[in-house]
Amino acid sequence: MIKTYSFFIKTVVFSLIGWTSLWSQCEKPVANFVAWGFCRNSSTELKTLQDGIDLNAFQGDDSLLRYYSSEFSTTPLKLSDEIAAGSFVWAATFDEETGCESDRKAVMVVYIDAFTPLGESEQTFCDPNATVSDIVTDTGNRYYLSDDPSDNPISALTPLEDGKTYYISNRGASCTSTRFAVTVSLDCESLSMNNFVVDKGFSVSPNPTQGMVTIESKDGLAIQSIEIYNLRGQLVLSIPQVVQNSFDVSKLSKGIYIVNVKTDKGVSTTKLVKE
Repeated sequence: MIKTYSFFIKTVVFSLIGWTSLWSQCEKPVANFVAWGFCRNSSTELKTLQDGIDLNAFQGDDSLLRYYSSEFSTTPLKLSDEIAAGSFVWAATFDEETGCESDRKAVMVVYIDAFTPLGESEQTFCDPNATVSDIVTDTGNRYYLSDDPSDNPISALTPLEDGKTYYISNRGASCTSTRFAVTVSLDCESLSMNNFVVDKGFSVSPNPTQGMVTIESKDGLAIQSIEIYNLRGQLVLSIPQVVQNSFDVSKLSKGIYIVNVKTDKGVSTTKLVKE
């Protein structure tokens, strides 16, 4: 009886030791972050689980972790699975030898916006003192001389050089966007006039301009609409109704544009310089 009792105790002790050892192999993962932050370069970009693993959100060996879309999901996520902003990813430690899987630890997915700047890839400047900060893009606060990620940014006060290509990126929080290339030209002397007379008695002034433009007809022709094109033939601004013979081009990038003026007598064309 005593031997049987002793054997039972030893069995329980060894069982507890075994379970303790098994538990130590399957400890709950420890998160490195409260939230899992993903950098994205556009509003339509979606991130995958692989992107998150590269960020080392959890401590330890990633090969020992399984990831799930919920606390009780039975199917692990694949590396190619997209994970949306505001969702949670649940991680568990898994031991293939023992089949042990730990409790799950959740982190919230957060997207950090660092959108790639957009603008005209070729821009013309009439000011000989123009600097890289005068390059016009919808966003952007870092300037470079190449698209090499290892290059350091240059000063925003760096003077522009004719024919040179500059690279602009947008940095937000801990993320930096891909770089947008802009080739600049400083040759617009032939267009630097205060008043450029166009076909059929129209004049556009001031030209160059920074914002508001006035168009006048010497023959009293009624202006029906105005369309403005960049030098690549792309329509960048359409004005179906012109109020008091004026229109605003302040939102256009700096450069040279073609202005088509439509009247009941036809279409007249002129060049416009935006400073």
